[in-house]
Amino acid sequence: MFKQALTGNKLGTVIVIDDNANIRESIKMILEDECRLQFFDNGITAIEYIKDTRPDIVITDISMPRMNGIEVLRKIKEIDKSIQVIMLTGYASVESARASVRYGAYDYIVKPYDTDKLVEIVKSGINYRKQLLNDQDNINKIRQLNKEMEREMIKSRKLAYTGQLSAGIIHEVSNPLSAIEGYLHIIQKKIKDKDVLEGEELDFLKKYLAITHNQLRRSIRIIRNHLDFLKVSNEENLIDINECLEEIMTLLKYQKITLNIELKSEYGNIPRIRGNPDHFQQIFMNMLYNAIHAVENKGIIIVRTEIVTEQNGRSYISISFIDNGHGIPKDKLEHIFEPFYSTKGKGKGTGLGMAISYEIIKKYGGDIIIKSTVGKGTKISILIPF
Repeated sequence: MFKQALTGNKLGTVIVIDDNANIRESIKMILEDECRLQFFDNGITAIEYIKDTRPDIVITDISMPRMNGIEVLRKIKEIDKSIQVIMLTGYASVESARASVRYGAYDYIVKPYDTDKLVEIVKSGINYRKQLLNDQDNINKIRQLNKEMEREMIKSRKLAYTGQLSAGIIHEVSNPLSAIEGYLHIIQKKIKDKDVLEGEELDFLKKYLAITHNQLRRSIRIIRNHLDFLKVSNEENLIDINECLEEIMTLLKYQKITLNIELKSEYGNIPRIRGNPDHFQQIFMNMLYNAIHAVENKGIIIVRTEIVTEQNGRSYISISFIDNGHGIPKDKLEHIFEPFYSTKGKGKGTGLGMAISYEIIKKYGGDIIIKSTVGKGTKISILIPF
């Protein structure tokens, strides 16, 4: 192997692979003022070097022992698709060179090559790779921005739900706290001016302390569930869909808006799935609030989980939200997943809940199916592959 490294203010890094020392020396004289150069006399050693250095350009001969240029090209593209490969070929292997372009080579040069053309192709290849990397960087930034926006949307939706939950949480917690106050008052009266308790009095005290303790634990559980719901996590875990739904149903059960609504759950035997719990909490809460609005705070809402097999033969976890509300007209159904489109009327919704839910479910490879009849109700089924 012959290896030469030059530094300075260069356009980019070029690796030359050719088993002919005269070719390597010739390219060195042509490109040494323009590029940082590394030379190898075989593809095997060059590939190991490329794994660590990621050059801009690789110029490789097609006909070489041990590893030919087509194989070098294939391995380079496995390492980094942005590295541009220029094939060197004699007249006898021009067809191979043309074929290599179809395999991902940037261009090819026929020996004996024109000096100016070689420089032009190398410069063009370097600029092309820089543009690719810049484009990829922009794509990565956009993806990161989308993730951040998605997290913020989840937070904002949860904050919106928090406003609706707060009154119900206060109402729900006030009941056990009032009971605790009453029981403590009874206990205080019972043990007033007594130094020793025994028999029925002791049993009475134990009974009411146990009831008080249970009511206190209930209050803590309500508050903890509420705080857990407000957390936003980026972690993916194994999720028990039924458990996730039950937590939300418990949160909603004593809300003012559900006092006249019959909430039913029909949980089937379904497997756990891997995902972000916050995504599914947000989706399920959105579906339930839509159903609550649809029945106009008086009606029946059923939450059902089961395994279904679709026409494509694939099995899905189905999570259905069924209500006997006013239904959705056909002309509105076709717009249901459009951002900022709301069926609730002006000022009653952001029009983002279904759009966000649909995008999240799509990321999990799933779908949302809506069947609705005006005056009879709506069934929204979330399908998640497993």
